[in-house]
Amino acid sequence: MARSLRIGQDPAQGGGWNVLALAEAQIQQQQYESACATLDTLPAGFLSDVAVAAKKRALAEQVFHRIWGNLGPHVAAYGIARTQDQLRAAMRLYTPRFTSAVRSRPVRRVALVGNEDLYQCKLYRVDQKAEQLRAAGLEVTR
Repeated sequence: MARSLRIGQDPAQGGGWNVLALAEAQIQQQQYESACATLDTLPAGFLSDVAVAAKKRALAEQVFHRIWGNLGPHVAAYGIARTQDQLRAAMRLYTPRFTSAVRSRPVRRVALVGNEDLYQCKLYRVDQKAEQLRAAGLEVTR
């Protein structure tokens, strides 16, 4: 490890690198649940540091691939439900949080653009989407 772990030090110290170092050590010891729990304690303010955010994603991805790459024996050791929970935890940490754009008013109209020369495109991409949007109470124009 490029950075040393200081046991007992507040995770808020070190710009988040202590948390990442601990999680990395837990991954090396195949303590995947602990590693995910440790990564989850990383204060959100530290994720504005691009290097910290990238390292967190890389470690979460590493947990996922280590479990997935050894799936049969892992399921035999931990069971299906626990393995699924571990994979879910890793994916939740790896996947960026979704934030929607702030709108000044609700969306009331939607325009769909599609190729009407291809029947499949018109039917599955345009007509069905228009039905779904109308059912949701939106006005749809073509």
